[in-house]
Amino acid sequence: MATRGSGGGVRLATHTPDAKVGEIVRHTENCDLLECFDLPTNTCAIARCCGLRGVLYLARKVFFGVLDAVPLKELVTNPQQLRQVFEAKRETSSAVV
Repeated sequence: MATRGSGGGVRLATHTPDAKVGEIVRHTENCDLLECFDLPTNTCAIARCCGLRGVLYLARKVFFGVLDAVPLKELVTNPQQLRQVFEAKRETSSAVV
């Protein structure tokens, strides 16, 4: 679905315009906000009595609820302009080498 771009961005497969933004973020980013979100590697001494984890779980759920409602194609309002920006960046990068 996606590969890391040379400049830190993400290059998506061409068949993804209907993909939801939340799906893309889940596949390309580490969404564990705290160490304790990853239970197998959690070493937090206060995890059992800390209230922050529950609040941040809820915040992450709401965050992805919003992103899951937005298809990628709604964010790309001018594909030609995006192509021009990326081509200009690619030309600048290759000229520097």
